[in-house]
Amino acid sequence: MRSASHHTSALKALRSSQSVSKSEFNVAAGQTKVVADLAAEVIGSARASYGDLRNMQVDVDIISGDGKVLPFIESVDNNTGDIRLRAE
Repeated sequence: MRSASHHTSALKALRSSQSVSKSEFNVAAGQTKVVADLAAEVIGSARASYGDLRNMQVDVDIISGDGKVLPFIESVDNNTGDIRLRAE
């Protein structure tokens, strides 16, 4: 399975940057795979230097085999503490 993250990061007060990062995850048949910090897993060690991520989009593709996945994202709004769950 390949996960690609498309996002805008606020690097400095008036600057922003758009990036695409990709990572591959091996998932066995019947396995549940939970990635606690998807941004850090996909972006890697440079994640901390990106600042806040905005307008993040995640694409999940099966790149090997004929399996299926049910991708979902759980996020927390930093201002309100509200939890959002999105499934595809």
